[in-house]
Amino acid sequence: MFDDPELAFKLDSLSDQELNALPFGVVKLDRELRVRFFSETEARLSGFGVRPVLDLSFFDEVAPCMATSGPRAAAERALADGTLDLELGHTGDFSDPKRLLRCRIVSAADRGLWFAIAR
Repeated sequence: MFDDPELAFKLDSLSDQELNALPFGVVKLDRELRVRFFSETEARLSGFGVRPVLDLSFFDEVAPCMATSGPRAAAERALADGTLDLELGHTGDFSDPKRLLRCRIVSAADRGLWFAIAR
């Protein structure tokens, strides 16, 4: 599903339980880039664990490693433009700073953003 051209639509239609069962991590951000959903898969695969994340600023409090690179700029651009479907690479994870990630950032139906993160 990660490579599906309809990823945003499919993520919008899944329940929390279904999002948690995906083989890649999923994070939902609102228009202020605060976390509204953080999948169990993302918590486990990233090494972030069960720390509380809801309502935290994703780039400032959850994933500051992504604040100085492409993901934050892409997210801010998407919010300004209204739509986004972008894939980019990123190096670094909570448990492994050298791990290569594939990040796909897509616009959500509620004008927020979905981050899909494959390892």
